[in-house]
Amino acid sequence: MHHLNTDDVIAVPGQNLTPLQRDILAAMANGNNQAAILQATQLDATSLRLAELEIRDKLGAKTPGHMVARGFVLGVLLPRALCMVLATCCALANDHSSNRNRSPVRSRIPETLARLTRAASSNGRNGRATAPAHHHISAHVATSSAGAGRVVQAA
Repeated sequence: MHHLNTDDVIAVPGQNLTPLQRDILAAMANGNNQAAILQATQLDATSLRLAELEIRDKLGAKTPGHMVARGFVLGVLLPRALCMVLATCCALANDHSSNRNRSPVRSRIPETLARLTRAASSNGRNGRATAPAHHHISAHVATSSAGAGRVVQAA
């Protein structure tokens, strides 16, 4: 059995092409001649011609060159180099290395409310923070339907 040149282009499932049809399309896209395709697929010339016509029909192509172009446009044919680049990008995107800088995790409680809450719990009996006479702290807290407080206005 003869091996086809498949160095540059690979075929992936799509457009209802059978595995044999994908192999023929990839072989043509890789520049293999009809004799090599006939020997590798073990088809006769008439069967290869019929398979090629079925591929053209499924891809909406008029000529063999148009068939290969449509294979790329429709995503049935992919350059092997592109596959390697995509695989590398995916591997790098999924790298969970501990050497990366991590963003600090922020609390769900707004910072102003957290400061007011801490100050209120550490000052006086009425729960209000005391301030110098020339500063006045005013905070209005609204309660959502979930019951969590949030600062609406602080002056």
